[in-house]
Amino acid sequence: MNEETMLRAQDRKINWYPGHMARAKRLLDEQLSRVDAVVELCDARIPRASRNPDLGRLIADKRRLLVLGKADLAEEAQTRAWLAAFRAQELEAMSFDSVRGQPCA
Repeated sequence: MNEETMLRAQDRKINWYPGHMARAKRLLDEQLSRVDAVVELCDARIPRASRNPDLGRLIADKRRLLVLGKADLAEEAQTRAWLAAFRAQELEAMSFDSVRGQPCA
């Protein structure tokens, strides 16, 4: 792609957010008015990438538990580091072993 094409692309307003994602977000927002607490499940191998960046705003002041699932497949030391980082942000967090079906130590 040459510079001229890139400049033209920058002038256009592109809506890249898929329609099904917008609809799911709207439905989630509607359902959250009916709950007192939220369990957020993310993948312990990629905890930052597997979280929804909009969820914090959507759940506002509701109590939240962040569960790092598939912890049995992740590096234990890294999982502990992630848990410490989330707890330092005042998030309740735990890891979960998906094979044994129980929390990790």
